[in-house]
Amino acid sequence: MLTCGKSNRVFADSATRGKTSVGWFYGFKIHLICDHIGRLISYCITTGNVDDRKVLPDLIEHSQLTGKLFGDRGYVGKNWRSRLAEVGVQLLTRVKRNMKPQSLDAFDSAVLRKRGMIEALI
Repeated sequence: MLTCGKSNRVFADSATRGKTSVGWFYGFKIHLICDHIGRLISYCITTGNVDDRKVLPDLIEHSQLTGKLFGDRGYVGKNWRSRLAEVGVQLLTRVKRNMKPQSLDAFDSAVLRKRGMIEALI
């Protein structure tokens, strides 16, 4: 539940302040993994201040995921791609401004553009 401004803070004892690419918020984050047709595979709810990268290993472990994982920039970090490759997961994201461009084939580029279906689940 997201709240803003001087709103009533319903979860004042557990919600925290977090930051997104759009700005600051007070509340929680939901991390989702779904398949190519939008079926939910794994999820985790965290407070707003939890780093997305800390949640990723648990999401993958509980989903027993292998293959390609399309995500947002919040899951990008040093050595993540190589660490995930060790367990059979290829992480594909848009690159951050300070990163070298990655070469994606046409299929992967098209799927990465469809990543919004995950956000539509919410």
